[in-house]
Amino acid sequence: MNRESSEKITLIVGSGMTGLTAAYTLASAGKKCVLLESEESIGGNCRTYVLDDITLDLGPHVLSLNQDLEGDKLLLKLLDNDVISRKWNVAIHYKGKYWRFPPTLGDLLFYPWKYKQEMIMMRLRKNSDRPFDKNSLQYAFEEKAGHSFYSDFLSTFILKKACLSGDKVHRDWFFRTDRDIYQHKEIPKKGRPLKSWYYPSKGFGTIPQKLWEMYSLAGGETILNCGPVSFEKTKDRIISVKAGNKVFLVEDVIWTGSINELNSLLDAGIPQIKYVDTLTVFLTYNRKKKTPRPFVYTFHPQEDLIFNRIYYPDHIYGEKSLPDREGICLELNNLTGLWNTSDDEITARAVNDIEKMGLFKKTDLRKQQLFRLKECMPVYGLDYETKVQEALKVIHGYRNLYSVGRKGGYFFCLSHSAVSQGLKVAKYLLEGRPEI
Repeated sequence: MNRESSEKITLIVGSGMTGLTAAYTLASAGKKCVLLESEESIGGNCRTYVLDDITLDLGPHVLSLNQDLEGDKLLLKLLDNDVISRKWNVAIHYKGKYWRFPPTLGDLLFYPWKYKQEMIMMRLRKNSDRPFDKNSLQYAFEEKAGHSFYSDFLSTFILKKACLSGDKVHRDWFFRTDRDIYQHKEIPKKGRPLKSWYYPSKGFGTIPQKLWEMYSLAGGETILNCGPVSFEKTKDRIISVKAGNKVFLVEDVIWTGSINELNSLLDAGIPQIKYVDTLTVFLTYNRKKKTPRPFVYTFHPQEDLIFNRIYYPDHIYGEKSLPDREGICLELNNLTGLWNTSDDEITARAVNDIEKMGLFKKTDLRKQQLFRLKECMPVYGLDYETKVQEALKVIHGYRNLYSVGRKGGYFFCLSHSAVSQGLKVAKYLLEGRPEI
């Protein structure tokens, strides 16, 4: 066993957007930091791969940014004008048609009368007698759009995406309520416009790569394939952390991995909370001519389709897309034992479903690749806040341990929110742990 130094360090576990942001911010301020990553590369779920000369992301990720927010400012700095920007266009595919979501007033003119009638009625009389919880996502959507639109367009999609029916999903899942480093809700200081989005021209993975390079230039150390992690601890402090055969004396530990894994390391004896396991399938196809892709991604509520979302790099790259081939990225969530199905079986069904909806023929398939993202997304039940605070009870008893980010904070956040979490925990430590 090798003790690296008698000097105490700040240890960051996990090199996703939250961990990298915290590590870079602290190292830039002169803190001695070590970043641990169990994988062979940094980035977490924000990684880019090139398949068949087409750039695809594990996410997919596009950024809606507000230049008045600190985390968004950092992202804009990282983009450094090497960026693609488009109007925000997302759609739900239902009965062979693409319906923009959220719809504009102009879109609503072309909706069937039953939807428009219910939307008008919901605004004229606020129904408070609906038979489900006011905190539920179903209540939030039906309050604005009525039951028919919700039932036809959203109910199955929410089930496929959130792995709970809409009457059992907390509205925070969709509205992405912001949180402090102890996972208490925060009132948003600024709105976030959905008029356009930004994307790095060489793939989203360039953002964590730049963060990591800046962290390294600031003197930060990184250990990839770090091996099993364990703690030496007192009643209320982490004294040292062992990673593989190395031991580090720690001043603070920032954890961005799974709360369940952290509680296991602490012998907390707390029941596990639920995450969704996600599978991402990349497919590339031959084509004779380009087909316009007006949406960056489309949602697919149909029960007979294995995927819940398709992401289209062609929409991002536009005229720079390859003329003879196209790539798409499918997102699948583990609902009914999908995790235990073989890669070949999952991919074969995905290819069949793509042909069934008329997007590409199986005979035009060129390349395929599947990724499994374990505990990728929190499950937001109506009682999730109670369960999360229960899960964090032992963790928060350690005065120098901070569990943050998507998995460490059980926070279904977008990339800008993950960056914000990293900045918050770093600022908290640099300012001497002020009262929250």
